Amino acid sequence: MKRSVLLLAAFAMLFLSSCHEDVPQCFEEGPYTVTTLQKGIYDIEDSNSSNPAGVQEGGMNNCSNMYLVLGKKKALLIDLSNDIKWADNAAESLRKVFYDLAGKREKIITITHAHGDHTGMLHAFADDPEISFVLSRKDFGNDKRFPQERTTIIDGGYVFDLGGVKLDAIDVQGHTPGSMAFYVEGRNAVFTGDAVGSGSGVWIFSFDGFKQFEKGLANLISFLEEPANGVNLDDLTVYGAHAWQKGEKPKLGMQYLYDMQGVVDDINAAKAQWEPYNAGFPMLNANFKHGESVITWSTDSYARLCAEKGIEIGILE
Repeated sequence: MKRSVLLLAAFAMLFLSSCHEDVPQCFEEGPYTVTTLQKGIYDIEDSNSSNPAGVQEGGMNNCSNMYLVLGKKKALLIDLSNDIKWADNAAESLRKVFYDLAGKREKIITITHAHGDHTGMLHAFADDPEISFVLSRKDFGNDKRFPQERTTIIDGGYVFDLGGVKLDAIDVQGHTPGSMAFYVEGRNAVFTGDAVGSGSGVWIFSFDGFKQFEKGLANLISFLEEPANGVNLDDLTVYGAHAWQKGEKPKLGMQYLYDMQGVVDDINAAKAQWEPYNAGFPMLNANFKHGESVITWSTDSYARLCAEKGIEIGILE
């Protein structure tokens, strides 16, 4: 009996250490894996040991990462993952994680952008009177799925005060018109959803979307570089909403954002390096690269942009 207990304890320690390296706490709750990032900041990913993140034999789990930030008075959950169909207990599991970690704090949910793999578990909280929502105007201003009496519509510049912990909402338009990032003051952590991708590329769905992204990326970098915001640029971590896509990169930081700006600059100068890409959508048929960053966009849109600048580059195949 004693040997069995010791073996069970050893297995538990092995699992905790293997969830994410160099993290003090990691556990599963139903279809979710919860990892401590910093004190009071958690990553909640819709994957577990039976359905791991990314490409697996027989399929793929394009899981999403939610992030929970705790203050003294309030708890903020960022994003609502995919709508989990591969587990029967997803809603109750996510509610348990949120309620157990948040405790008696006031509970708030915000969402980085309006795509379904970030709003999928709304049904777990939509009818809960203890939950309030704070959402970006451009993506959610007319969204009737959220309870009007418990929803606040915001623009960039809004500050979440959780009690001893503050987060700044930053407009990063492009992937969607209302994409937002959330910077945790004093923690050198910014949660970006899909606004700048998660390491394998940001998807830009239209010609105008690129022009929006140019403004959104510049706005994010400007915020982070502003001395008054106190960001340690060398220590910054960019947390995307599909963390498995960063591959072997230990983390994403300012260089990732600077390289993304390099992609934008190369495209505007008609000097972009690109290669064909098959996302299953004609408007996403090429990866434009600079350094470690990628913009997935359309060769037709690229040619049109160059033509508008008086640079004829012909048909790209």
